[in-house]
Amino acid sequence: MKALLRKKILLRRERQPQSALQIKNKKIFLSLFSLPIVQQASVFLSYVSFKKEVATHQIIRHLLFKKKWVAVPYITSRDELGYATIQDFDRDLEPGKFGILEPPIVLRKKSPLPPHLHLEVVLVPVVAFDQQNCRLGHGRGYFDRFLNQLSPRPLTIGLAYQFQYIERVPRHSHDYLLDCIVTEKKIYSNNLVPNLAQHA
Repeated sequence: MKALLRKKILLRRERQPQSALQIKNKKIFLSLFSLPIVQQASVFLSYVSFKKEVATHQIIRHLLFKKKWVAVPYITSRDELGYATIQDFDRDLEPGKFGILEPPIVLRKKSPLPPHLHLEVVLVPVVAFDQQNCRLGHGRGYFDRFLNQLSPRPLTIGLAYQFQYIERVPRHSHDYLLDCIVTEKKIYSNNLVPNLAQHA
């Protein structure tokens, strides 16, 4: 069920003209940074967009420009998700296991964050989502496992195009419910997160 749904939505995304996605990406960028909780946070983790995912390159550059702590994920030797902080988008990333930009080994060896800091906001890639903020990912489970292990729990924000919305995502016990999802049309909030409910 999930595999067929994933294939359908990814095909829909792949057929989108790049020019149309650029317009949607700009709206998502503006909506994301309109959130007070995003404006106020200091420590972020963001996926690095690949192919026609919602674009995060400009988001990461903007966070770095605003002097935020920015971490990006990578695939570890144990096939899990790790993360390392970067200071320069162009200098500190290189193609990884799936061709996705990741921090090089030299950055991975450093402590991800100073002891007094923790991830406050995590930007998560989305293949499909529903009204309950249940997310369908790429099927490898990297983000679900990673998010379920984080303590304290960060604010999790999925980035998606509106056409990726579906009535119901098949859910398993290990699936991680996101706090909100930002599209070019709407911000889907669980109404429990301060400064988000007013935008939903």
